[in-house]
Amino acid sequence: MNGFERRKQLKMQQIREAAFDLFSHFGVQKVSIQDIAQRANVSPVTIYNYFGSKEDLLLDVLSNYFETRLQQFLKIKNSDLSFQEKIGKMVEAKVEETKKLSPSFIQSIFMTTGPVRELIQTFAAEKSIPHLMELLEEGKKEGYISNDLSPELLLFYIQLLFDGISKQSHLFSNEDQRDKHTKQLIHLFFYGLMGQKKEDDPPI
Repeated sequence: MNGFERRKQLKMQQIREAAFDLFSHFGVQKVSIQDIAQRANVSPVTIYNYFGSKEDLLLDVLSNYFETRLQQFLKIKNSDLSFQEKIGKMVEAKVEETKKLSPSFIQSIFMTTGPVRELIQTFAAEKSIPHLMELLEEGKKEGYISNDLSPELLLFYIQLLFDGISKQSHLFSNEDQRDKHTKQLIHLFFYGLMGQKKEDDPPI
């Protein structure tokens, strides 16, 4: 990579980071190319030259974000931790994510249509869901998940949990609440409302 290409890639990364920061705090609709250019310390023309439209930039930013999140998930999934510990790490990561993403951003992304919706659906179908289903099968083999539960219902349960974390981010607004509610969520995931658990289960 020559000097020109290196500088171009650095500028593109600056723009991605600025766009993600603004989108995640204020929502996509409230952020303009001018806002992003000012935050990234580049001209609006540079953004249009590198990414095209605001929607194209959003697609690029989301694609990078989803890929980063997937790699974080795979690191947990492929680790030597028990299934219970892996789920705990996933919940902790989701809670941590609520500090970075505003509810308005999440809502605007998942209510959108067109290429953004297509990106989300394709990424989920081809990457996220298959890996998640592998992890849930691991949970069945370790005896943490009943074999009677269908893959579709398990996926629904996970999505319900994570959607709830995103929508109720105020429950994790400070460190004490975050630690307390994260532990309770992990406990709820494994033992339900009755709070029963096996004697040899490790503490949460």
